[in-house]
Amino acid sequence: MESAISLGVLTGVSWGASKYHEKRIAANNKKKRREQRHHQAEIQRHKLRADFEREKREVAERERSKVSKQLEAARLDYRDSFAHQLACVDSGGYITCLQPAASTTSNGSSNALDEAGGASGLSPTTYIIALLLILLLAATGFFFFIADQPCRHCRKELEAKDENVEQLNSDFTTMAVSLEDIKQQLSDSEHHKEASEASAGQLEINLAEVKVSLDHANQELGKVITELSKAKQKHRDNEMLARRVLAKYGGQVREAREAHLILKYGLMWRLRVRDKTTASVAASATNVLDKNESDGSDDDDEEGAENPPTPDVNGPEEQDGEGKKSSEQADEQENTGKEQKTGREQKVGDQEMSKKETPREVDSNASQPSKSHGGKGAKDARKKRGMRPALRNRLIAEGALEPWRDPKWIDPDTGLPSNGKPPQHLREQWAAEKAKKKGG
Repeated sequence: MESAISLGVLTGVSWGASKYHEKRIAANNKKKRREQRHHQAEIQRHKLRADFEREKREVAERERSKVSKQLEAARLDYRDSFAHQLACVDSGGYITCLQPAASTTSNGSSNALDEAGGASGLSPTTYIIALLLILLLAATGFFFFIADQPCRHCRKELEAKDENVEQLNSDFTTMAVSLEDIKQQLSDSEHHKEASEASAGQLEINLAEVKVSLDHANQELGKVITELSKAKQKHRDNEMLARRVLAKYGGQVREAREAHLILKYGLMWRLRVRDKTTASVAASATNVLDKNESDGSDDDDEEGAENPPTPDVNGPEEQDGEGKKSSEQADEQENTGKEQKTGREQKVGDQEMSKKETPREVDSNASQPSKSHGGKGAKDARKKRGMRPALRNRLIAEGALEPWRDPKWIDPDTGLPSNGKPPQHLREQWAAEKAKKKGG
């Protein structure tokens, strides 16, 4: 999983780097084309400006040459016409008329000029000069108007191109800023790529370590599985052995134990304290039985703790021999129990006879319950001590004893010992059933 993630990260980084490289190449090409267009525009602008200047100079030269030619022609014509005319001067010295001489060019116009000059008092030369000046001014104005039109057009074009140049400058500034950002992003991506490569290497190292540890764990698991299978086999062998032993000798052991319990509790019931005269006898009998049972249970516990059950090693023949030995021991215990019973009965008879003979001793023994185990002190001691754990568990398992009747049983609701009282939920249940019966 980690290798797949690292491969995906590396693939994504390489794909992003390639895409970024392609975008960078496209941006560089775009920038080059833009610079070429800008350069071509500058060249075209310079060409247009040079062409405009050249055309303006050419137009000005043409107009100047044209006007100069016209002026020269008018001057020559005026000189020729003035040289061939005679002026009429009045008594005041003013030119009143122009009379043509031998020239054939001045005809009706000179007559008109003569008439006009004679009427207004001005000479025709003045009118010609004024007319020529008017024409010169008109030509100059027309020339300046014609020359100003291309200038205005070129000025507008220059303004538009200046605006385009400003826009290009702003675009270039924006592109420069974006290029700086892209460079920064590229450096960040390179750092990120290096970090991802380092993390990928670390992940590979960790993956190798995990693989090695997984191999060790698999080896350990195989060992544990083999040990577990061996333990299961041993457990099965022990179960088979226990079943065989129980099948052969379980009935005998159970009968011996039941006989022992019947002997114990039957004797205790027969020797229960009914009056003060038999208190010492009951106390001595219960003491003997409790001591024997405690010694037997303690010996059994110690033997079970010191000698735990071992698996089947010796084979079925030795196991059968051990089973026979255990059955013989159970028979011996039963015989010894019977002998103890007969001995106790004899002792009880002797004690009764002695009590009949010496009643004062009986009263003195009955008046000291704290020294003996009879009476109320014995009951309290047995309540506090409770049953033996093995006996209690067996009676509970067989259903012959309710667990709360044991004084040492802990009530799960309260967490306190019961002292022979039923738990709270049973008392509530019985009270509810009793109330239901009364109500019904």
